Amino acid sequence: MDKKKLKQLAIEPNGKVVKEQLNPSLPQIAPSSFPEYSILPLATAIPMVEAATLDYPEIDWQHTTFTLSRFAYLHQLGGKMVLESPLSKFRITLFDSQASAIISLLSQSQTITTISVAFPHIETETIQKFIHLLLATQFLSIEPEPLKLELWEFHNLLFHSRSRDGRHDYQTASIEHWEQRELFPIVKPPMSEKIIPLFRPNLELLAQTDSSLTQAIETRQSIREYDDYPITIEQLGELLYRCARVTEVYQMEEVGEVSRRPYPCGGARYELEIYPVVQQCEGLDAGLYHYDPLNHQLEQIADYNPEVAALIADARLSSGEQDTPQVLLIITARFGRLFCKYKSLAYALVLKHVGVLYENLYLVATDMNLAPCALGAGNSDRFAQITGLDYYEESAVGEFMLGSISRKVEAQGREGAGEQESREAGEQGSIESKGSTSFTSSNLVVPNLTNFITPSAAPMNNADKLPGLYDLWAHTKGDHEITIVILDGNADLERSCFQGANISKIFPYWHETPEPIALEYYEAFLEIEKSGEKGEAKAKKLQAAVPEAILNRLKGNFHATHIISTIIGQHGSPVPGIAPRCRAINIPINTTGDNGEFISPINLTRAFELAMKLGANIIHCAACCATQTGIAHDLLARAVKNCQDNNILIVAPTGNDKGECWCIPAILPGVLGAGMMKDNGKPANYSNWGGNYQHDGILAPGENILGAQPTTEETKLSQGTSCAAPIVTGVSALFLSLQLQRGEKPNAEAVRQAILNSAIPCDPEEIEEPERCLRGKLNIPGAYQLLTGKELTPVQSHSEIVIQANSESPLKRTENPIESPLTSSINASNRPEIPSVEASINSPFEQASAMNYRIDSPANSGTVQPSNTTVANLTLSQPAEGITPSATSKLVYALGTIGYDFGSEARRDTFKQLMPAFEIDGTVIPPNPYDASQMVDYLSQNPSEAKALIWTLNQELTPIYVLEPRQGFAADVYEILIMMLAGQIEPEDSDDFIERVSIPAKTTDKTVQLFSGQEIPVITLINIRGMYGWKINNLVEAALQSVASQAPQVDEIAMRKALTSFVNKVYFEFQNLGQTSKDRALNFSVTNAFQAASSFAEAISRGMQLDTIEVEKSPFCRINSDCWDVILKFFDSENGLRAKRVYRFTVDVSDRIPVTLGEVRSWSVPK
Repeated sequence: MDKKKLKQLAIEPNGKVVKEQLNPSLPQIAPSSFPEYSILPLATAIPMVEAATLDYPEIDWQHTTFTLSRFAYLHQLGGKMVLESPLSKFRITLFDSQASAIISLLSQSQTITTISVAFPHIETETIQKFIHLLLATQFLSIEPEPLKLELWEFHNLLFHSRSRDGRHDYQTASIEHWEQRELFPIVKPPMSEKIIPLFRPNLELLAQTDSSLTQAIETRQSIREYDDYPITIEQLGELLYRCARVTEVYQMEEVGEVSRRPYPCGGARYELEIYPVVQQCEGLDAGLYHYDPLNHQLEQIADYNPEVAALIADARLSSGEQDTPQVLLIITARFGRLFCKYKSLAYALVLKHVGVLYENLYLVATDMNLAPCALGAGNSDRFAQITGLDYYEESAVGEFMLGSISRKVEAQGREGAGEQESREAGEQGSIESKGSTSFTSSNLVVPNLTNFITPSAAPMNNADKLPGLYDLWAHTKGDHEITIVILDGNADLERSCFQGANISKIFPYWHETPEPIALEYYEAFLEIEKSGEKGEAKAKKLQAAVPEAILNRLKGNFHATHIISTIIGQHGSPVPGIAPRCRAINIPINTTGDNGEFISPINLTRAFELAMKLGANIIHCAACCATQTGIAHDLLARAVKNCQDNNILIVAPTGNDKGECWCIPAILPGVLGAGMMKDNGKPANYSNWGGNYQHDGILAPGENILGAQPTTEETKLSQGTSCAAPIVTGVSALFLSLQLQRGEKPNAEAVRQAILNSAIPCDPEEIEEPERCLRGKLNIPGAYQLLTGKELTPVQSHSEIVIQANSESPLKRTENPIESPLTSSINASNRPEIPSVEASINSPFEQASAMNYRIDSPANSGTVQPSNTTVANLTLSQPAEGITPSATSKLVYALGTIGYDFGSEARRDTFKQLMPAFEIDGTVIPPNPYDASQMVDYLSQNPSEAKALIWTLNQELTPIYVLEPRQGFAADVYEILIMMLAGQIEPEDSDDFIERVSIPAKTTDKTVQLFSGQEIPVITLINIRGMYGWKINNLVEAALQSVASQAPQVDEIAMRKALTSFVNKVYFEFQNLGQTSKDRALNFSVTNAFQAASSFAEAISRGMQLDTIEVEKSPFCRINSDCWDVILKFFDSENGLRAKRVYRFTVDVSDRIPVTLGEVRSWSVPK
């Protein structure tokens, strides 16, 4: 019997005849087909699975009532109306509108009689057969619903049946080929230009200190009460890194790129996204963010507004209104990424993935001593409205609340109650994934902005100017573990030469993130540059077309885009860079458009320390602060030295002033200064020379250097020392990458020495003044030989090397990006962990910042000089074992004096009006808000007015921080500040006189503009612990008394003199900003002078005097601490042959207030 004949069979009321006819015929049906049961002309019952059978109950047709099952649903499928139910393994196809009408009528109880009356044109027998078919396929019910079904909601049972095999024929198998796979990339394109990098924990260290899995599982619980002290950005970063980051990207033949993350996922599709909603998180502004799991960074979508607040309110309501979550993680699913493969099973997989992610979050949060709580429901529509996401493309599927655990909960015996207040590890600043930058000053020299050429007319690349570069590329084109931080303008990272590059942008925290520059200004700038105008005529046109501050920023943006493309431009693009596979971070230090801010020593200091915090191996500083002495501001000189001590190579242009002056930082010892060599091999006559350049300077190609420009794909040839410097930076990065390839740790000093010692001196017969060549010309083969002990073997085909440069995806994590036979032998454990602040490859253009330049007419080219910079915490590029290089801190322990500022004339005049006049010898003197004694008297009577002042911490009359008291003890902090200010104006012989203060605090990403216009970073004080004020003499006296019993015979006068000298040496010679661990340890050593006094007592009793003060990372330390050894070396001034005496004591700086550990240790060392 064929299928067509089967469809013509009518079902008898008792079903027996049909079953007797059908059963013998089933074996004749093709294995892939199932029999269809038809009631013509109304409907056909189609089995969806092989196990589908008809179950015909015996019916009393006269008295039985029939009701449509509440689980039955009617919908369109393939152009037909079909009836389905999760109770049935059949699909009923309806052929006639009257069949649909009968189904509708059955929504209420009916008998055969009432149905026949309603449909007189249909034979009663046909209606009986149709009803019987519906009953046999479980679409109708004739008895009350059993309890087991009463518990099921319709959508729950439907979802359950359709996401499991056995009751339907919907497609569940994977699709072999998906034409539009590019629509669903492994990671979403960036949702914002405002990028915030996150802390990356040291997993090896965590593996040694973590609680056990059993402990985490057994102590896990949902906690909805939070502490007053909020979760930190470092804790949030650690949680997301451990739970949800992309750990690897690789290719699968059928589906293309897939990834791995710390939780399992069907088909490695990873459709889930995380959106942190921040209500209160230290170090992170409140608002809505998106988490980029590949680059481990946040993209800010919205500030904290009523709509965002509603998401937090919803979560609190859903959790029982116990407490307001500090952070809410909203988990969404990009449905298409999973649905294109799994079809009907896909949504069930989504929820399973949410479940395993929840478990990850629970366990890691429990281990971190945080308060986690998953929610059962959320408002997906509200979230879609706020974010602008399409409800059907990406929608919220889970919510997870977070906060710092309440001390009340800790007191109940939760695991981790004894842990630190938080696992703070570093603040990266505010990142812009692909924006732009600039900078300048009246002392800045900028490359020629003429000579525009199209890509087709441009030389193939800058490598043709560098003998040996092609040969070096055969070994390495860079390594993503080598980080180059560029202090320059705001580069346009949307240019094609940066697509695929591992590059990001971090705006300095001491300035507000700048507004983008309007495109019309870029167009005007480009048009004038192309016009061929020069000198004053060109300058007047630019000034007429563009406001001064914008013009300054534009010059910096063009400069930064050009030099960064020279360093890291991708091969196969219009600008092939020197080291395309290294990682680059652009820090725009010209964002205000103020020349003075750009070269400010304090800002440059902050920039160097921020670069060090970000894990820089090389710092490329485009700033050139003119000097004729070669002496830098003490803070800047110390920052540069600190970077060098931490294995960071600093490269800077020597400047374009014809040798009449030098540039800071290029002239500083240990900085690799880059002078300009023309295409004919001779030094440019305007390239600076002399001084330390003759020892630490190198000559590199700097004429007709190809580079990119913002807002256009037109390339440009420029010249100047600032074009030679990126050549040196790129080559240095290749040599550091080569060290990694050889299984060595990056050694910046070895690379610097190899470049300098292999330099080719100028021939006096060819060059009239060979000293203009500095140390000599850049010699890649020679430096290679010094580093490796081998000759650099020439390659046969240069073009082949350039073509292959783009053959690997920059997102690959499974393959080493270095092309060399040595690669496979490298032990990954030999590589240092370097913090990553990678940015998305497709960030939008222009969250611009800028800098100002001066164009030197003699060469129409030169060097740009940024100077807006930041201070950050110590990060070792070559870390010692057990040290996490990315683990930095926002802690500050700074020394100085207290000051105050008004910020504006209006605020100053307010105080002037409110402060009372005072009388001297009968003369009434009007109030003077600048008189500290009058201000102290006024604030003593009106302490609440202290909040209206901008309180500052000063060093040598220079404000370095704005002090911001926070939280419940703010009033106490203001009271202490007033007392400190009062002590500073006391007579020096007074017991209450205060000469220095110590301030323990934390950095923020905020700045405040003082009355002078200076932008100063803000640090927060949450209580008065550690805030001390003292007079040096009193401090020394207290220290003397503390050791009197230990050394009763010591010369008190000599002792007092030595201790005073020690304290002053730290105050003045080692003056610092108190942000790095090293500096905090040193500052605390003079605040708590007891152990120093112990050292001095013994040394003086031996007839010795203080020689040097050093601070080193301590080889011994407690778990989760940050320990540093303060080393005091003493010498015998009367006997030069006598061995020196070393005294060492340890300071732990992991908390706000440092603490000394152990006893003072001492020994003798050879002189």
